[in-house]
Amino acid sequence: MKRSIVFILLCAVIGIASQGYKQSNFSSYTMEVYRNGERVGVLQTSKSLNSEKSFYELKSDVEINKLVTVKISESLSNQYESGKLLSASHQRKVNGIHQSNVQLKYDNNKYVTHNGKVVEQAGTWIGASVLSLYHKEPIGLEGVYSESQGVWLKVSRIGNGVYHVSLPNQQSAIYHYNKGELVKVVSATKWGEIIFKR
Repeated sequence: MKRSIVFILLCAVIGIASQGYKQSNFSSYTMEVYRNGERVGVLQTSKSLNSEKSFYELKSDVEINKLVTVKISESLSNQYESGKLLSASHQRKVNGIHQSNVQLKYDNNKYVTHNGKVVEQAGTWIGASVLSLYHKEPIGLEGVYSESQGVWLKVSRIGNGVYHVSLPNQQSAIYHYNKGELVKVVSATKWGEIIFKR
């Protein structure tokens, strides 16, 4: 009798553990950052899936020498539920000084930033952002939400697995995918062309 009870309990524990394993999925990767052919930093990003919820994070550290040394640290995070963005965060430090701190939350059927600004979105909710581009090819998407700018960015497919994202101030970024995975980003910035390679 004791053996059968122990066996049943063991099966139940294994069943619960394997069910939790199926519902939870974590992945991450690193990209090297280059400017003028020289490695200037690193970007790390991760994705965690748990049932209907998705969590994305990105951190980058870049050091650019252009007359003076500029150290840029950036972090982004997103939380989605059933494909709907619930919250987003963006922080940037330049030489240790906060340059950007944007928080976004979905509240009462609208998106509101930390300072009370209501964000206009296409449709009823946001389904993709710049951070999500690092984890999923934007097939069929016409735009994504920018965590740092708080605006919609136009996305255009310009080739097989290649997408152009229009940034404010006449800047742009081109995202390259191979079999659905991001492998390279070429970004035009005020510091020149920055390339992220996986």
